[in-house]
Amino acid sequence: MKSKNVSNRTAHFRQTKQKNIAFHKTLFILLVFWPSALTYAQNLSASVPKLAPTDIEVISEAYHLWKTKGDNVWPGWTKINMPFVYKKKHFEYRINFPATARRGRFVEKIGKMDVYGLPVSDSGGMAASMDVDHVPAVVLSSPEITGMTKERWIITAQHEMFHVFQDSDTAYRRKIKSLKIGYGKDASWMLHYPFPYRDSLLNTIAHMQGYLSFKIYRSDNLRESLYDSFFLNDILALYKNYLHCRYGSNNDYKYAVFQQSVEGTAKYTEIKMAEIAQTDYVPLHPDLHFTDDYTNQINVIRHCGKGTGGRLTFYYLGTGMCFVLDKINPDWKKSYLSTAWLNKILAASLQQIMEKHKTATSSWKSTTGK
Repeated sequence: MKSKNVSNRTAHFRQTKQKNIAFHKTLFILLVFWPSALTYAQNLSASVPKLAPTDIEVISEAYHLWKTKGDNVWPGWTKINMPFVYKKKHFEYRINFPATARRGRFVEKIGKMDVYGLPVSDSGGMAASMDVDHVPAVVLSSPEITGMTKERWIITAQHEMFHVFQDSDTAYRRKIKSLKIGYGKDASWMLHYPFPYRDSLLNTIAHMQGYLSFKIYRSDNLRESLYDSFFLNDILALYKNYLHCRYGSNNDYKYAVFQQSVEGTAKYTEIKMAEIAQTDYVPLHPDLHFTDDYTNQINVIRHCGKGTGGRLTFYYLGTGMCFVLDKINPDWKKSYLSTAWLNKILAASLQQIMEKHKTATSSWKSTTGK
């Protein structure tokens, strides 16, 4: 019994000694390295400068234009939260982010919006919308990095802000995923999708679509516009059938519809906001002067497939379809997020027109007895 007690005391002593050694080692590490780590973290945090007055000017103006005029273009657009990543050469600033996605240190406020900054490597110019720590956000480099004027930068921000509006809708995101044509971990797959951009016959069909969309946009004759809209619907079917027969897959057509519906609608929104900024908006900052840079962009629609090429063609083909829908179905935006695809909205709008015409004809015949 005595030897057993001695053995227990010896084991207890060893355990206590090991714990003491571990404690003193930990204490030594903390005493030696903690001040350095703390100083480094403080220096890193303190090294993030406040935004320059010109930065605050363009950011606050982009938000003000969106907040005061955005619902004129898209009802409900300004009801969502709008996080913004503003990128400088060596720093990025997260503006209006939820607490779960804030990074770096608090720098300042722009209006009621919190700004957090952190050092980053030089990543060059960016103009995009993407998930940032699982939050849909605008990611836009400063005007001096992108080479844009302040006015052009503010209008570009509207384009990316609309993408956040799209990505914030659950039904819309579900539609995008349903295509099953994306690959990779981020949206860069869209830039590298192997679409047959150099197919001359396909470009001719695209030119027919763009030219006809522009014609409908410019026409004051509603009857003629309706006729041309049905023709446009046939051209879209031709575009789909050609891609399937020539390349043996529907993926290329899905990609075209996707790009026209996503980027085309964002370009349309950008153009509409540019028009408002130039004609019906008083800037917060008197040194800003918005000029007519939207008319020339509208003119690009009629040159799609011939004067424009590559992925940019989808931007303007989609924009043209938005203007067509404005003319034949002013309520089309109510179904945009749930439907997502412009070609389907066009087809549904034309079907409604046909049904209304049949109802009106039947009513007229029953009234007149003819």
